[in-house]
Amino acid sequence: AKLAEDKFFVVATDTMHRHVETWMRRHFEDSGAHAVVTDVTGAFAQFNVQGPRSRELMQALTSTDMSDAAFPFRAAREIDVGFARV
Repeated sequence: AKLAEDKFFVVATDTMHRHVETWMRRHFEDSGAHAVVTDVTGAFAQFNVQGPRSRELMQALTSTDMSDAAFPFRAAREIDVGFARV
């Protein structure tokens, strides 16, 4: 997910995260890109809310506009859910 012009958040499955990290490090070095790869697996958790009423459910928990127009499919950003910033 692109969080800012120069900030990305990459999510990989628990069985593939080391492979993805290694691939990124090797390819960034080979390309000469100015990038830093940091494994933050232990610092974050992920949960998925899916289904035909998922936006309705999330809208009840946050003040963030969860409409298709404001929060398109595959979008990623920090939002407030209850009293937590997630």
